[in-house]
Amino acid sequence: MASDWNPIIAQGADYRATVEVAQWPSGYPALSTATEWRWVLSQAETTAFLTASSTGVSPMITLNLAQTIGTILVPFATTANFPLGQFRYDLDIVFSPTVKIRLISLGSGVVNTFSGST
Repeated sequence: MASDWNPIIAQGADYRATVEVAQWPSGYPALSTATEWRWVLSQAETTAFLTASSTGVSPMITLNLAQTIGTILVPFATTANFPLGQFRYDLDIVFSPTVKIRLISLGSGVVNTFSGST
C-alpha cells in the first residue's frame, strides 16, 4: 500500500478512494483468502468516528476478485457527521481467526469543510 496516502475528506460530501496492495510479503497468506478489509478513522484520544468494512449489510469497501484493490466509498450522509480536523486511520486486512497475520497500514488525513454540491 502506498505509505504516503493522506486522505482529505470533505465533510458532507461523498468520499471515494482506491487502495491497491502492490507488494505482498511472500510469507503471508494469499490476499484472496482475506476475510475482511477494515478502515477505522479516529481523532487523537477519542473513539473511532468511522469503521468502514468490506463485509456486512452495507459495506463501504468493495474489493476486486483477487482482493488486491479496495474501493472505499463513504456517502455524504456519513461524512456530514465527521468531526473537522486531523484524524488517524488504520487500514486492516484481516484473515480467518486461525491465521495470526494481518496487514495494518497506519496513516493520517484531514476532514475539511465541504463547499459545493454533491
